[in-house]
Amino acid sequence: DNINSYELLHDILSDININTTIYHRFREEFKDNKDKSEYEKQLMLDIKSDRKNIYDNGVFPFSNKTIKLGVETPVLSDIIYKNDKFILVGNNFTENSKVFVNDDEIESKFLSKTEIELTHYTPNINDEIISIIFSNKNSPLNISNKLIYSK
Repeated sequence: DNINSYELLHDILSDININTTIYHRFREEFKDNKDKSEYEKQLMLDIKSDRKNIYDNGVFPFSNKTIKLGVETPVLSDIIYKNDKFILVGNNFTENSKVFVNDDEIESKFLSKTEIELTHYTPNINDEIISIIFSNKNSPLNISNKLIYSK
């Protein structure tokens, strides 16, 4: 079948037995309505624009939750100097790990699950370092603890 992505959402949620969303209820209520497509477009616009009039009493009924998609939380433990380079040491790094120092991304190179080379960077006392694992589409998946450099 040729279906829109928002129609796929209904099918997926039905398959995993999550049928309490406003969208799912809409699809069930309007499945035989000839104007369903127009109503559906309006509902999608309302949801995308964060309009609260689609919810009971204007209150969004769910709380935000952090979703972790199959990657372990990176753990930072130290920065060492090895072979004339600074290396971030920890665990659960991936090829999609990026390093941030004081909220700015720095150039880095994945070496292994436990090491990332910090390219063109010399640590300073009290620098705050984190690592974020990104998806192939550059969406953040998981974030490490904060390491404060103190050597």
